Amino acid sequence: MSKGRVLHAGPVELEFRGGELWHLRGGETELVERIYVAVRDMHWATVPGRLEQLSIEEDGRAFTISFESVHQQGEIDFRWQGRFSGSESGVIVAEMKGRALSTFWRNRIGFCVHHPLRECRGRSCLVEEATGSRREIPFPEWISPRQPFQNISAMSYEAAPGLGIELRFSGEVFETEDHRNWTD
Repeated sequence: MSKGRVLHAGPVELEFRGGELWHLRGGETELVERIYVAVRDMHWATVPGRLEQLSIEEDGRAFTISFESVHQQGEIDFRWQGRFSGSESGVIVAEMKGRALSTFWRNRIGFCVHHPLRECRGRSCLVEEATGSRREIPFPEWISPRQPFQNISAMSYEAAPGLGIELRFSGEVFETEDHRNWTD
């Protein structure tokens, strides 16, 4: 896969390509493999997006990306406004606001976050549930047929000694699945 545009949010380096953030790294350690929005039809097939109105502003220590992603296939006509921003302090915010321009069946529309296997497998993760309760749960060591974490509003883990990451979610209740079960 071709390398995307390399951007920095303070100490975090990442690639932007095709409306997605890839390989968020702190030094040599991958913090998050991929952040993207999936539009899945009624058969779980991915409906590809076409970027329009792409704008990237950067200064070497921070960035702001905005665009519209258009997903049209068969009866599906879905569009979303995307905004990714990264600050000098290393905080990265991913936002989407979508609208359906047709009526269609779907299985998923929303953000997906891929955690890096090497940095996460078997490691402890602090999960904050939408109810406010917090539980420490390990990432699966082996492929899990079940959803390891459910009802998530935040999760944090140490990707390497002294290098932690926190993910906060809003708008929906989030869950995880072991992506090693799937092919995308």
